[in-house]
Amino acid sequence: MYFKKLFMLIFFVFVLSLFVFAVDQEVTVDILTVPSIFLGNNSGEDNEIDTDGTVFATLGNNGAAFCEINWEEGFVNIHPAINSINNTYSRVGEKIVQYRCRALNQEFVTVNDTINVTRVPPLINLIEPVLNYNTKKVPIDILINKGLINLQYSVDGSRLGSLCRNCDSYNKTKNFKDGYHNLTLVATDKFRELDRNVTSFFVDSTAPKIRETLPKKKGYTNGSFSIVYDELFLHNITLNYNGSSTKLDCPSGKKQTCYFNVDLSEHNNDTINYYFEVRDMFFKTVQKKPIAVKVDTTVPQINKLNFTVNRRRVEFDINISEEVELSYYDLNSTRPRWINLCGNCDLYNKKKSFSLGEHNLIIKATDKAMNIDEEKISLVI
Repeated sequence: MYFKKLFMLIFFVFVLSLFVFAVDQEVTVDILTVPSIFLGNNSGEDNEIDTDGTVFATLGNNGAAFCEINWEEGFVNIHPAINSINNTYSRVGEKIVQYRCRALNQEFVTVNDTINVTRVPPLINLIEPVLNYNTKKVPIDILINKGLINLQYSVDGSRLGSLCRNCDSYNKTKNFKDGYHNLTLVATDKFRELDRNVTSFFVDSTAPKIRETLPKKKGYTNGSFSIVYDELFLHNITLNYNGSSTKLDCPSGKKQTCYFNVDLSEHNNDTINYYFEVRDMFFKTVQKKPIAVKVDTTVPQINKLNFTVNRRRVEFDINISEEVELSYYDLNSTRPRWINLCGNCDLYNKKKSFSLGEHNLIIKATDKAMNIDEEKISLVI
């Protein structure tokens, strides 16, 4: 009997110790706290208004095993580890987004947040290009008041091309030919709202080019100078001579000619140096080396002009004050043009044949500096 009671006591103590041990241990129970959702214009933000149609949801699952999200058209599965996701709406209005999660063998716990999707038209802030550029690489620098914009451009009325998609800014360079340009920019958002901006500028990346200058080296001048040049955007041309200068606003373009006439009477019979400077709108300047020329401001004189008509032949007797190029122009000719009589001469005693009829002639004497004397005569054959 004694051993039976002892056995029962030992068994009771053993069972009690097991119970105490069980109570003393931590028991894991899958209990879910409330998940969280915040809606905003960007990831991590909590906003009440969205202006571009794309809404970001920042999520907190709080240790859930399963989660779902409902943007507008019903719940869809989402991995509990995802803490940021976005959706783009094509219609404006108040949007209620639901997020629900659950632990194993438990019911879903649902939370939501609200955001108002509105339409704010895109607005282009053009920083560049503006005015003028002396390089073909022109910067295009644009800021837009919101993101997810389709930005397009057109140059001088050409078809629209793409600059960037889903962007809120653009800052790169593009190549443009020399000349004036019209740049059209079009920004379109996901609601098909658009903004248009047109700007004008011009490019001059090419330095002026001097093709020819007159008079040539060791030539003569009476104060007349000329230059042939290429420059699409000319600012001015300066003629420099013997410490003096004169400036003209000559025409822009290719193979243009500009004429200068200055008073060189005080330098008559002297040798002077001259050169041209051609400057464009960006003040790029080119010039030729100085050229030495002889100044002659004395006009030749036709001192004697006699002629004798013998049938169809006319004998001339002409005397000039200096050596010249002597020529005549027949105003009655069917094909009037200057016809040379002699060069580097100061006398002319020869015969010329003419057709029947009246002839009104201009006799011209031109020296090396292009000083000219003219006389008129009339004769009948």
